[in-house]
Order: sequence, then structure tokens, then C-alpha cells
Amino acid sequence: METMELLQYLRFREVQKILDELLRQRLIDPVMYDMVLRKYQRICSQHIV
Repeated sequence: METMELLQYLRFREVQKILDELLRQRLIDPVMYDMVLRKYQRICSQHIV
């Protein structure tokens, strides 16, 4: 795995952990969780060269 791909993967995991915690605390709903996670995945995938 290249360095940039690894960094993006690690960033994605961090975002996912934050969203998981927000969901667990009921600060966001599951629909919002999915929307944000998908949007973040899309953004990350556009930056992979």
C-alpha cells in the first residue's frame, strides 16, 4: 500500500470512529451517519491518483 493510500485509509478510520461515537451518543442519526461516511469516501476516492 502506498503512503498516500495508507494516510487516506487512516484518516477514513478516524472519521469513522468519530461518527461511531456520535451515533453511539445519539448526537446524530443513522441516516446522517451514512450520508457523511459516503460523502467522505467519495471525497477520498477522488484524491487517489
